[in-house]
Amino acid sequence: MKGRILVAEDDKVQQFYFLKSLSSFGFEVIVAASGSEAVEAAGDGKYDMILMDINLPGLSGFDAARMIRDRQCSGTNRVPIIAISGRYGRRECLSAGMDDYYEKPILKPQLAKILHDWCPASS
Repeated sequence: MKGRILVAEDDKVQQFYFLKSLSSFGFEVIVAASGSEAVEAAGDGKYDMILMDINLPGLSGFDAARMIRDRQCSGTNRVPIIAISGRYGRRECLSAGMDDYYEKPILKPQLAKILHDWCPASS
């Protein structure tokens, strides 16, 4: 295994896509189906990266990202949070504490670029 990635996504088809695609790159994938599940999972485990959908039930991806950032100390344990959305823009996502933004749909070549750019375990 190259590392662990948390995917915060409520759509079952998208969950399956990310699980299969990221696993094919050699990563262990943990899926959170809501913002509160993502916050809980981020606090419980060590992740190399978080892919965060914005439109999550209950706690939005924006709020989940802010809560995760509030719980992290700055420095070495700051996990990259990458926004994945088809509705919101880069500026809104970066303002919420996310490190980058990609518009859905995320194709496998784009996913490889995200891993290369943001996931230290991918090299």
